Amino acid sequence: MKRLIWLVVGLVCATALQAETQAERWNRFADQVYQLHLKIITAQPTRSEESTHAYEGDMAKNYTYRETQFFSVGSNKLLSKLRVDQSDPSKRYYLEANVLDSQGRVARDYIALYLPWAMSQPARTFISLHAYPGELHAFRQFNATGQRILEICEGRLQGKKVMLLFEEADLDKTPEASEAYRACFGGLPVQVGEFLNSQ
Repeated sequence: MKRLIWLVVGLVCATALQAETQAERWNRFADQVYQLHLKIITAQPTRSEESTHAYEGDMAKNYTYRETQFFSVGSNKLLSKLRVDQSDPSKRYYLEANVLDSQGRVARDYIALYLPWAMSQPARTFISLHAYPGELHAFRQFNATGQRILEICEGRLQGKKVMLLFEEADLDKTPEASEAYRACFGGLPVQVGEFLNSQ
């Protein structure tokens, strides 16, 4: 009987731990995106552009934010973006950090988005892995739990225009045998793997 009770207690605790895990994981991810942003903007000369905005809609109408975009001085590429509460900058509503490849293209981007009225954990998290095969630009997107949520590819393949879009509900129906799909996504990992931690 005691064993059964401990088993039930263990299952309840495990379930509670799993419920906490996403919030903890996504908040940790947001912190890592912020740290990556700091690392990127201190590693090279940057310039910034700042603007203020108000959210729209009934839930958000009382919230205003300051958005700062950071660009590379050399290439003028967007390196990162932050949106913070206009009166309390410690409240970060949106964090974005872009890792560029040797040609100045986005190789990976990381985003965490909080709702101003629900700051206990990010509402959305995104990790996008990019590839540039030939005249194509493809990216595969995951959330901070590692779940694949989006695939997009556009450009030209053998002189023909390519535009592929697979949202989360369609990802199990992707035409993996098609030439365009293989050309677009063949070089991208199917799982986020090591890139789950922003780097």
